[in-house]
Amino acid sequence: MEDAGTESEPTWHIDENTPGVGDRPEWLPEKFKSTQAMAKSYGELEKKIGSSPSAPDAYDFGELKDKFDVDNEHMVELQDFYKENKISQEVFEKTMSSIAGYSNSFDVDIAAEKAKLGEGADKRLETLDNWAKANFTESSFKALTANLGTAAAVIAMEEVRTKMLGSTQTPPSGDDSTTTTPEYTREEIEQEIYDNREKYKTDAKYRAEMRGKMGSIAGGAGFVDKKGG
Repeated sequence: MEDAGTESEPTWHIDENTPGVGDRPEWLPEKFKSTQAMAKSYGELEKKIGSSPSAPDAYDFGELKDKFDVDNEHMVELQDFYKENKISQEVFEKTMSSIAGYSNSFDVDIAAEKAKLGEGADKRLETLDNWAKANFTESSFKALTANLGTAAAVIAMEEVRTKMLGSTQTPPSGDDSTTTTPEYTREEIEQEIYDNREKYKTDAKYRAEMRGKMGSIAGGAGFVDKKGG
């Protein structure tokens, strides 16, 4: 039981040395011992807010401008979000750089893929390029060549080419002729022979097949059989 003359501890203070009078004000949070402490805390908060970086009127992509479609709706949406949240140019640049780096990690190493094709890589690619131009529409040619980024894709297309060179075309309905029209040119046959010259020299069956193809097309007489026999 307290003595009549004992005063209770004040529930709040104006500052460290001045106790408040009466009940604790409702506007003074419990975490603050005094109004002075609350004022100091809010003052420091305002300083932090004031020193926070602000968003630029427009973000600068710098050297990465060619990496992104800056007018794409998703990119515009991202920039608007950054502005609303006061994201600085520095943070924006770091974000874009990281995204570009992630995207680049999936790029094909063309030199490495060509190395997988061996010393004749350039010639093989040239052969495929000329064959595709001669046999496909411009749009199909672009679609095909755009996806020949790996050695595996080139080898697969070479297989398609080989099968097409060896295929025949069925005569129109009603034509009783048993003659078929090969889907290749003299230049393509000569190129195939060149690409498989060792096989042509040593494989009589393959040699006969190539001679037969050449003899079945107009202009076959112009073919020079270096193997002879």
